[in-house]
Amino acid sequence: MRITIQNPLMGIVIGLILIAIVFYTHRAFPRPIYRKLYRVGHTYLSFYRGERQRRSSRLSTLFIKIAIASLLAVALAGISIVEYVRIPIESSSISSLSFNARTPVVIIVDTSGSMADNMDSVKYALRTMVSLFNNTIDIGLVEFSHSIKSAIPPTPNRSYIDMVIDRMEAGGGTMYSFALSTALSWLRPYRELNVSAFTVFITDGLPGDPQDYRPLLDEYNKLGIPIYTVFIGEDPRGIDETKLIASKTGGEQFTVESIDRLSDTLNTIASKINTIIANINVEISMYKEIEMSKPLTPYILAIAGVLYTILRFLTYRKTSLSF
Repeated sequence: MRITIQNPLMGIVIGLILIAIVFYTHRAFPRPIYRKLYRVGHTYLSFYRGERQRRSSRLSTLFIKIAIASLLAVALAGISIVEYVRIPIESSSISSLSFNARTPVVIIVDTSGSMADNMDSVKYALRTMVSLFNNTIDIGLVEFSHSIKSAIPPTPNRSYIDMVIDRMEAGGGTMYSFALSTALSWLRPYRELNVSAFTVFITDGLPGDPQDYRPLLDEYNKLGIPIYTVFIGEDPRGIDETKLIASKTGGEQFTVESIDRLSDTLNTIASKINTIIANINVEISMYKEIEMSKPLTPYILAIAGVLYTILRFLTYRKTSLSF
């Protein structure tokens, strides 16, 4: 919200002119009338009845006149309050967009050097998980270690995803931030269209970049993208780290102490996501932000009118004149 003035220069000029007129008429016009009303003849003395009261009264009426002049100048300057309002966009293209919207699930897989002995089991579990997702889901894949090894944006092409899974090789360190930021960049446009999105994060190691990846969790949470985390192993630090990711994003954490249980765990996650999607009524909404201007001139003139009424009352009470 902000305040705008359409003609500030005109308001200043008119304000100065009105205030000058107020000062001139206040000093030049009423005083002779007051003298006639209040002057009393005396052999030795002439005085003005209630001189102190009249001075106080004239000072108060002067302030009121200045206030009225200032308000009129502001009203003529065209002051308004501008608010930014989001309104839905009505378009025939929205219906077709709603029809084509598919829920994205991005699978993030740690293939650092520590995963070398488990790669065959990981590949099998991933292929099985991909096959279990229902046909309304687009699947994305991020393979990472200390950098991004492969990145496939959400796609309905399951065969291509399986091919990339088969080519995975272990090696390198463990950096969470690159993989999470990549997935976030893909999923953000879906959430802006109010399409549900999910992430599955699989790792067996601790991050070398906690200070870099943790701020990303706030973005996931703000966009409403849950991360389902799977930690392979028994290291309590890794379990706690993946619990942190899940809790901050509204997801769920799973621990796989034995690699043989990885496939069952991923199948459980796939079933959970399928169930959630089946119960979601996707409504795509697009909005645009517009400026709404609310003129303050009527309110300013109303205040000026009230002050003018008060001024006339004070003048009448002191002089019995209504002008």
